[in-house]
Amino acid sequence: MGVHMQQYAEGFRQAGHTVDLRDYHGYCQKRLLWQSIMGRKKSAQIEQRTAQLSQQLTTQAYDALIFTGANLKFDFPQLRAATHAKLIYVDMDGPAASYFAEDITWIQSLDLLATVSKASQRSLTEAGLNNVIYLPHGVSTDYYTPLNLTRAQQQRFAAPTTFVGRTSKRRIAHLTPLIDQGLIVWGQRWSQKPHPAFQPCIREPDNVIGDDLNVLYNAANTVLNILQRDAFRAQNTILSLQVFAVPASQSCLITEWVEELEDAFDLGEEVLAFKTAEELTELVKRYAQDTPEAMRIGENGRQRCLAEHTHCHRAKQLLQQL
Repeated sequence: MGVHMQQYAEGFRQAGHTVDLRDYHGYCQKRLLWQSIMGRKKSAQIEQRTAQLSQQLTTQAYDALIFTGANLKFDFPQLRAATHAKLIYVDMDGPAASYFAEDITWIQSLDLLATVSKASQRSLTEAGLNNVIYLPHGVSTDYYTPLNLTRAQQQRFAAPTTFVGRTSKRRIAHLTPLIDQGLIVWGQRWSQKPHPAFQPCIREPDNVIGDDLNVLYNAANTVLNILQRDAFRAQNTILSLQVFAVPASQSCLITEWVEELEDAFDLGEEVLAFKTAEELTELVKRYAQDTPEAMRIGENGRQRCLAEHTHCHRAKQLLQQL
């Protein structure tokens, strides 16, 4: 996620803005005494971070403060009282976010909440909030990009079809019919929690990270994306980072359908989508061996990313809402 946030910040720079990228850990440096009630410890951390940031805002002027994270790290009503800067929260977890589970009054202190989930946008709007917009992930088309692969890279990563991600019962069920279709799975947990049938599909025991991920996408005829989190599947929502990274690499993506997908890509021309395990199997059998057609879809997908889905596009869209 650190690489993604650096790319996210670069999108604002490309749009002509000066960006100061900060890690929230830097606002909680004092050691806190252990407390038996975890909620009290969490509140103390939020209070400390908020106090330190509020103090900084008395000496540094910002036009906007943009926050993101898997849970709340700051007291936004208190920050609202401490600054005239625009307060923006970027939600990347949608229905799975713990900060939507109970009290949502903190959102009223924001100028804008941008969520990657249309389902979350609807539920928050129906709850009476008028400062919530839908804004999908963006992608760095310089980082995820077509490559001329070396022989060593081809030998390491080439595959008719590739899956990158954690194991789950649902993913195993979807992928089992593809074992004899040239499937290669990547991710440490596939070897840590071995599934005998998948042993021929495992080339390495470690995760693929950094630049190697773009190489992996480039080396596969097709790349699969299968939803895991129950909250996403229950509402068929959220375009993951991979849904943009794979097409940006000019690779053919076969992804599970969510409601946001058809606004982002032309199905069948720029990406391929399935709603059932049977549809996934049919698509893999058709495209994993049809290299020219998979390449055509990958090329179309990259052109769509260049035209509409870069981080610079997202920065401009967000700021236009203000």
